[in-house]
Amino acid sequence: AQGAKVPVPSLRLTSAEQRFAQSLAEARKKLVKLESQQRKHTPSASPDIHHASAARASLPQARSTLNLQDKPGQAALARDVSQTAVELTEVVLPPHQNHMGTTFGGIVMHWAHKAAFICAARHAGGAASLRTALINRVDFKVGSQVSDHLVFQ
Repeated sequence: AQGAKVPVPSLRLTSAEQRFAQSLAEARKKLVKLESQQRKHTPSASPDIHHASAARASLPQARSTLNLQDKPGQAALARDVSQTAVELTEVVLPPHQNHMGTTFGGIVMHWAHKAAFICAARHAGGAASLRTALINRVDFKVGSQVSDHLVFQ
């Protein structure tokens, strides 16, 4: 059915680094959910500052309530991270350049989304039911120039 959630196998995390990255992702997800709930229920003259500080105060609580255990029967379906890993390289060409001489941010986001979608499709066993629900934040630390090779992992 359109819009229905499709069950996917869990990831088999084989290293401490992978488990740590997973716990950070879960904590960020909880934080976003807390911020969203607080925005709905708390009127404020300065909502961004108020809600962000309140949500940050709730982060230890969110971390303590994380449940990373597999549901019954999912362990057999788990996939190793190496089975879904993607490395996508894109070359910045003149049409990708903005008036400042750097790559359009939307182009870079498109490439990152493409790599993430391929990874998710490998994990889910197909792309037919996948949709992007949310991209919470993108920070561009440095610009890229024509002829640069950008690697997305």
